Amino acid sequence: MLATIESVKKETKINNFENLSKEKMQELVSKIPQINKDVLIKILEQIPAQIEFSRGITDHLRSMHDSILKENSNSQNDILESYKKIIDILGDKLKDNKLCKEDEQYIIENIKYLLEKMGAKDSENKNFLLDTIKTTGGICLSVLLIGCSFFIGKSKQNL
Repeated sequence: MLATIESVKKETKINNFENLSKEKMQELVSKIPQINKDVLIKILEQIPAQIEFSRGITDHLRSMHDSILKENSNSQNDILESYKKIIDILGDKLKDNKLCKEDEQYIIENIKYLLEKMGAKDSENKNFLLDTIKTTGGICLSVLLIGCSFFIGKSKQNL
């Protein structure tokens, strides 16, 4: 177990953690299972601001994503609740013994139509959620790749 920053530096032959080459970064990553958790946190704190920048952007994206999902959920619930109220009203109308067969059939057809609309709205919502997850994931991956390329480019300059 690598229990100090100095022992990690000695094991990986790294002088400082601010300007790591790609090879040294890979070596450090391969040693992570052997590094004490608290020491690893201290090492990660020494890696340049790109990591903080990437973390800040992903935190902001996560917050935006959560907000979008919450608003979508509220909107979805409002629409479905409206359909349910209409179906309840139509269901109450069906209980009226004075309805002729045509009126009963008309109400039943409207209930079926509303149920189909609810199903379509649910499918639409699932597609929206899937697209949102794909988009957010793509943006997070792009930010990570930009951060890594910046980090590797800066490391190459210091070779």
